[in-house]
Amino acid sequence: MTINQIIEKIMVALDEVSSPNLLINEDEYIDKIFPLIDSVQREIATIAKPIKKYLDVVSINKRIDMPPDCYELLKVYDSRMKPVSFDTYGSKIFIMDDTLSDGTFTLYYNKYPDTINANTPRAIELEVSKECQEALVYGVCAGLTINDEPELYDTYMDKYNVMLANIQLRMQNGATAKLVGGLKI
Repeated sequence: MTINQIIEKIMVALDEVSSPNLLINEDEYIDKIFPLIDSVQREIATIAKPIKKYLDVVSINKRIDMPPDCYELLKVYDSRMKPVSFDTYGSKIFIMDDTLSDGTFTLYYNKYPDTINANTPRAIELEVSKECQEALVYGVCAGLTINDEPELYDTYMDKYNVMLANIQLRMQNGATAKLVGGLKI
């Protein structure tokens, strides 16, 4: 979904409730939507369903700068896409394999989503998955109503948490194992 579509869904969800406080604060909500979309998508991407990324980088003295959008480095591959031993310290990645020299390496990591603010084009697609985008709508609605409508906040937050729990459960149930060489019964 695009940012415009997310905003439309948020407004529809808020419009379903007839509350004088919501109508009075509508202009204030427009200003809060972008920071809330950004913080909720970041929460979803770091807690519920990560955004995976591959990035080719060049090492200097077997050191690589950590990408700024990386929150969890999973693996480092050499130019033949074989995993290499590495260690991290601060914002640096150190290649620990003595048989390798400087060159191009591929980083595989979980990334933070791109920042959303009022200047972000509204036609941009969000990076979190489609199922997470539906949960995002309720997370933003909860953030918008936290000060004005505590009952609505609880309703939206419960819906958001249930959707995230279901997403995490599906991810755990979708785990697979590969048997090599068969299975004796």
